[in-house]
Amino acid sequence: MKLKSNLSILVAIVVLVAILSVAAGCASQPAPQAPVTTTPQAPAATQAPKILKWAYNMPKAGAIVRGWEWFASELEKQTGGKYKIDFYPSASLIKESEQLEAIVNGVTEISNCGINSHQQQFTVSTVVSLPSTHFPDTKEGHAAALDAVKQMQAKFPVMMNEFKNYKLMTWNTLPANMIVSKNTKIVVPDDLKGVKLASQGNDKDLVQAAGGVAVSMPPAEVYQSMDKGVIEAATVSWIHLTSNHYEEIAQYYLDITLGNDCQTSIMSPKAWDSLPADVQKIITNLIPETMARSDAAYMTQMIAGRKLATDKNRTITKPAEDQIKLWENLAQSIDTNWLNKVKAKNISEGPEILSFLKQRSAEAWSKNK
Repeated sequence: MKLKSNLSILVAIVVLVAILSVAAGCASQPAPQAPVTTTPQAPAATQAPKILKWAYNMPKAGAIVRGWEWFASELEKQTGGKYKIDFYPSASLIKESEQLEAIVNGVTEISNCGINSHQQQFTVSTVVSLPSTHFPDTKEGHAAALDAVKQMQAKFPVMMNEFKNYKLMTWNTLPANMIVSKNTKIVVPDDLKGVKLASQGNDKDLVQAAGGVAVSMPPAEVYQSMDKGVIEAATVSWIHLTSNHYEEIAQYYLDITLGNDCQTSIMSPKAWDSLPADVQKIITNLIPETMARSDAAYMTQMIAGRKLATDKNRTITKPAEDQIKLWENLAQSIDTNWLNKVKAKNISEGPEILSFLKQRSAEAWSKNK
């Protein structure tokens, strides 16, 4: 009887321990958690492109602009839209006289820069626009001119020193200037005496040396000024007819090769330094094709400009050899003027630079025959 009682107590204890163990196990399980609801994240906003302003004074239809527009398109494409060029043509943002200051002060990141329009700053570089250093107006002639400039800039550091405050991007030799006139037929230098001409740079010096009255005036203002009688003639290029249509008012065209002006594009060093290295590399790689496309457009517009005058039955005069010689003799005085300007800046390499370029010019003309 006592054994049975003890057995009953033992069974009760085992059952109690089992019950407590199950309870403890249940208590140790974490309470079920409510499902976590996550709010979908909004997609990150597309980063706005970095805008680079490019101001220039010629019309949008200008030949050189064809190369610049291709450059802008490629830059945007190759940077995945991170960089974009906004153009400001026809001096809509800055005047031609303000180009260099605007670059330094950050008004625009890029601007065109005609060397002849800024002779004081680029005195040495204007050697390329002397009448005695012109190159043939052909694809090969323009390539020879560019190659000669590259060699000069490497051989004579004083030339690149003129661009120390700017990042030089492109350099294009423009087709040579000629003389167009409204009512006066001009063939030899003496025909310029007393005639008021619109001209710039070294062409202006040539006009004055011949006894003409030189008036500083950009090509875009020639038509209106000639129409009103402010000027009688101008030193311009065939390419200017496609934009400014001088053929509508100018009767006479002296088809002579005067100086080849030079058109560049420059960038603010601050803007250049702010670009990532990969973007700088893209820009550097795009420059040769940019210049080539501008030059090709020059060739096309030069042909088109000549056709405009021909279709209007304008008088186009090709001077004879003895008449060309008169212009060449006059050009020697312009060489002297340039040498004196360079010397006044305490630059001694002037004669060597001039001799170098004239030699390259002569070589190009000998291949052109």
